[in-house]
Amino acid sequence: MTGRRTSPTAARRAARLARRAPEPVALADDVAQRIASYRPSSIDSVAWTAVRPLVVETVIAAAPPTPDRAQHLMLPAAKLVLWAIDQGVALDRSAVFTETMVEEWARAKLATGTSPRSVATHRSHLRALLPSTPSSGPKVGRGNGPNPYDDAEDLALRRAVTGQRSPVYRSTGCLLYGLARGAGLNASAIRQTRRDGVIDHGDGGIEVLVDGRSLWVLNSHLDVIRLGLSTSTETGYLLSGRDGKRRNIAEYISRFTVPDGTPHLNIGRCRDTWILDHLRRGTPIKVLADALSTKSLRKIETLLTHVDSPGPDATARALRGTA
Repeated sequence: MTGRRTSPTAARRAARLARRAPEPVALADDVAQRIASYRPSSIDSVAWTAVRPLVVETVIAAAPPTPDRAQHLMLPAAKLVLWAIDQGVALDRSAVFTETMVEEWARAKLATGTSPRSVATHRSHLRALLPSTPSSGPKVGRGNGPNPYDDAEDLALRRAVTGQRSPVYRSTGCLLYGLARGAGLNASAIRQTRRDGVIDHGDGGIEVLVDGRSLWVLNSHLDVIRLGLSTSTETGYLLSGRDGKRRNIAEYISRFTVPDGTPHLNIGRCRDTWILDHLRRGTPIKVLADALSTKSLRKIETLLTHVDSPGPDATARALRGTA
């Protein structure tokens, strides 16, 4: 009997899948036994049953060399998964066991009074469970020059940050985007922004106090900031850790889930778009320069090339001082 022939397309697909498939992890028998028999005394049986499959999968993938090492990894992994469930994160290793999730978990535990030494130990174990491959997610940072988003890109970013399923990612994304795009803050100022420095005056708008400056959020972006604040648990620095020393705020959203075609969330480009927005609204240059805390108008001059000139009548009124 002649077997069914495999098409070239199917063969290529099978080959790709085979290349992607991870190599099976070979554990020593005593290590495998310790993982299989582990039962945490500090987690009730119902919760353990819910998280055990993901915990076991993750610890096995880390290939611990000894039974004791395996056991040391199990409880921190279980605690992270339970916390991730509370945050609305999908029970998937690629979503839960990330640098961002580990750091957010650690910050949450410190905020509730957990011993810093205990948190540091668990964080160390959790880092050992993270995949070694770098994330290919969106990056946050400065641009190489004035490069504002167009209207479609800006709208896509807004939808991406407000639509994050995890409250942690949604809060972080809204605040990063909102402070840069809505208030013109750069990365350094965002790192120094404290919760009590973002003042919601209700109908009077939102004021941001940072670096000795008083800035105001564009009315068009008040809802984004308010959404970010409503789901944030921070009482000190909003985005730079408990002590304000975290430098790499890009790590916060390296695991964002965004629709295809969504541009990278870049602090510099958000700020450029904010400047351009104000130039198109006719905001006085002196007001912009003071808000940017700069004596150089080079960036503003460059972005002016994106602003349409007014018509002859409006130009005449402006130059005559009757506008």
